[in-house]
Amino acid sequence: MIPIPDAIFLVVQCFGYILYIMMSICFLYKLITGNKHDSDTNTFLIHFIANCVIDITQVCTVIFFQKFLHWMFLFEFLTKTESLRYIYAPLIYMAMLASVLGCTFTVINRYCALCYAVDFREKWTNNVSFCLIAFQIIFPIAAFSFNFFNRSTIIYVETFNFYLFTIPSYTVSMVNNIIFATLIFLCTLTTILMNIIIFKKFSKIMENVSEKEKHKKHLMMIYMIITTICMITLFVEQFARFLFIQLKMYDAVYFTAFPLFWILPILTLAQPVTTLIMSKYMRQYFILFYFHNIIPKRVLPDEKEMNNTKSISDKKSKKPVSALVL
Repeated sequence: MIPIPDAIFLVVQCFGYILYIMMSICFLYKLITGNKHDSDTNTFLIHFIANCVIDITQVCTVIFFQKFLHWMFLFEFLTKTESLRYIYAPLIYMAMLASVLGCTFTVINRYCALCYAVDFREKWTNNVSFCLIAFQIIFPIAAFSFNFFNRSTIIYVETFNFYLFTIPSYTVSMVNNIIFATLIFLCTLTTILMNIIIFKKFSKIMENVSEKEKHKKHLMMIYMIITTICMITLFVEQFARFLFIQLKMYDAVYFTAFPLFWILPILTLAQPVTTLIMSKYMRQYFILFYFHNIIPKRVLPDEKEMNNTKSISDKKSKKPVSALVL
């Protein structure tokens, strides 16, 4: 039986990821049919779409391998399918790292678009985005591929009354945690530093807009706080897991796996939600794509209004500002 808090959060996740998928389909259509030279928007959309696929893979992996056993769902299938014991560790670590890298690349993309607008349009092309996405997928596979040769086991933790997959090898567990915690630390540090710079730059841009638009500064701050806290919490969780393994506090080790069900969806869903709220251009495009036959025409934005919304100029620097934040 699914505990009530898990059930509520699972429903929230379902709605969140449905929105994520809908936005990705909409943005994929825009990439195919829109302006091919609009690099500041297109490169963001490429990463957004790739992250959607990776983030959904990651959350499904965590739910399938961890929460299903906790909820006693598909219990016989999970316990009797031998192949699952070999793909559990590599798949879960690869998916989580790829998701975190995607979040970091998105922050870097926004940082470059805001702080180096002219160079960004010239140098961060679609091909650069595709190369980063290839790295985002290939690097985690390479980093954790050794797990394919180590069989996981399913144990019952009497203290907490649940079953879970675990890696019996002390050495393999330590190596996994060291690699993952180190990479998470680097991504967290990069995210924090760039978010601070982005917020300062964004605050400066918001000085030149109407009072109505200035609320986006607070939304940007909320998004940065959420992603930063999630990244820090993920690092702390992995570092604590590392210490618990060394101290042979195995019940604590097993318990640290379950916050992933809460941390990772919050981290990954912050991006689509804030993008839809903050970017008037993207919001209008999304509404037109899905609801143009439902909403009355007088309510829908017209093409001229969308084009006027797409970008503005920073009055002080005269540099273009991404439509993703306006």
